[in-house]
Amino acid sequence: SVDPCTGLHETSCFPCVAPPNRHGLALRVLAISHLYPHAAEKRYGIFVARQLAAMASKGANVSVLVPRSLSSRIGRRGSPLLDIPGVQAQAVPYLGLPGIWFKRWAGLWATIAARGVARRLHQQQPFDVIYGTEVFIGGDVARRLSKELRSPAACLAIGGDVNVSAKASQALGMHFSRVVTGLNGNLACGDEIAAEIDAEGPRRETLSVYGVVDLDQLSPVNQSTRIDRREGFGLPADKTILLYVGYLSQKKGLLELIEAFSEVHATHPKTLLVLCGDGSDRSLIQDASNSSPASDAIRFTGNVDPAEIHRIYQAADVFVLPSYAEGMPN
Repeated sequence: SVDPCTGLHETSCFPCVAPPNRHGLALRVLAISHLYPHAAEKRYGIFVARQLAAMASKGANVSVLVPRSLSSRIGRRGSPLLDIPGVQAQAVPYLGLPGIWFKRWAGLWATIAARGVARRLHQQQPFDVIYGTEVFIGGDVARRLSKELRSPAACLAIGGDVNVSAKASQALGMHFSRVVTGLNGNLACGDEIAAEIDAEGPRRETLSVYGVVDLDQLSPVNQSTRIDRREGFGLPADKTILLYVGYLSQKKGLLELIEAFSEVHATHPKTLLVLCGDGSDRSLIQDASNSSPASDAIRFTGNVDPAEIHRIYQAADVFVLPSYAEGMPN
């Protein structure tokens, strides 16, 4: 409901407006993303699905290939992908190994697995652009498929690509440079990320495209509505609520948050910490909560449906994001 394009671009901003291709047909996009929601984890990569659905709503014909490592729990589970309006999604299993070192090779193995499907779809109707929704591994696959399908390729770099993966080792840093300079264009989720990409010397200046939120839905509410929101989540009306929303994992800084909240609660006993979400480290974080002197003032809500997430924001007084790195924070 909010158009992110500022109107300052010399040409139409691709994520905002999908112009027809040279044949006057709908712009045909092949997206590559390992981040995509599925039946077992409906929030996984939901921002990618929403972005692709928005492209489709602007007139683009969008197909997405979702590489799934056979060594990951997502790959082993084989959970069916969610049906996103306007987007044709297909999972592509590939032979992957655990550990960040394998990111150097994941794009190659995912390309081998996706090549046949991409060729078949391209023969049915050629793609105008191949779009990786992140550098590792979507941008890498897009770069490789671009040479085979002879279609231009671009990718969106998120914070995890630049601030975490590219700095994990010298080999990954060199591979990051190889990917972003080998694409026809790059997008970034912020100016600082764009500047880091441009320092690698890509062919064109990187375009910053910020995340978009619905300010009609994500808006403050009056006290009466706030109390109603709290009742809906079983939260007390007389507490000052600090809210975290996201995955429950150590890299989100939640162990430090619990420690810090214990000190806050000691001097402000009417505070309540609410942790909204789920994740692989939930039991570890719950153990830390149980051993905290403020354990009675820490609540876990579990996952909240994305369509209802604005309600828990409106129930809180303070939002807390203690994570060490974020891919695409809004």
